Amino acid sequence: MNSHQMSLENSSITVTEPERPAIKMPINLNPTGENNPFEDQLVMQQINRQLIQENRLKGVMRQFTIFNGSHLHVIEKRKHHQPRSFHIKLELLDKKPEQSSTVAFDWLITTVISSLVTCLMIYLSWFGEMEFSSTTSSIITTLSISISAIFLLTTLLKTESRVELFTRYGRIPIIKMLHNSPNQKEFSQFVDSLSRYIDLAQQHGSLATKELLSQEIKELRALHGAGMIPLESYEQAKTDIFSHEAFSSSSS
Repeated sequence: MNSHQMSLENSSITVTEPERPAIKMPINLNPTGENNPFEDQLVMQQINRQLIQENRLKGVMRQFTIFNGSHLHVIEKRKHHQPRSFHIKLELLDKKPEQSSTVAFDWLITTVISSLVTCLMIYLSWFGEMEFSSTTSSIITTLSISISAIFLLTTLLKTESRVELFTRYGRIPIIKMLHNSPNQKEFSQFVDSLSRYIDLAQQHGSLATKELLSQEIKELRALHGAGMIPLESYEQAKTDIFSHEAFSSSSS
């Protein structure tokens, strides 16, 4: 399977966003230099829309690119890690994004405990039976509040609001974007464009449902092999896909 020398694949859909003309330029679909397990014959002829999200505190950068009116390419770069990337056909995605939040419960619990300890320390230093000078009480108060503030800030940084796109039949959240990043306008425009391109890809797709199901299994197998989705999710998606009526009707 050759991923370094990719030949031309004509897209069945040629759509350009009216508010942003497409950009014709080459792009490396596989920045890791490893074999791409997803498709052999593919080159990026036309960039329809692109979104770049950065979290500098975590050292994470994600780039999402809609290209050729038919595919989505995703690159993820983390500090001290090799970049990871994949691309997937838009017709294999569900066009309706879903919002979810990830709360750092361990840090949240630590913050609550720290706040309670802070209140206790402040009370004891100012109103308790132990006698402290005003300077000592002020120092204790400042340190306690500072520690609680650090825990609270860490909790907020580790809590994320995300928008996810699922695969069409297996229902695996394969595309994960930070909500309203880098800003609300740019993010909303990209998500709206992505939903429209997915809708168009599904309307103009030439594959039958059973072929789409088979392609999705192939894509998910490659993603699992690359360590991008866990085994449990992959197995559950396989079960859901094989139980689809398109498989049931063909086998009966």
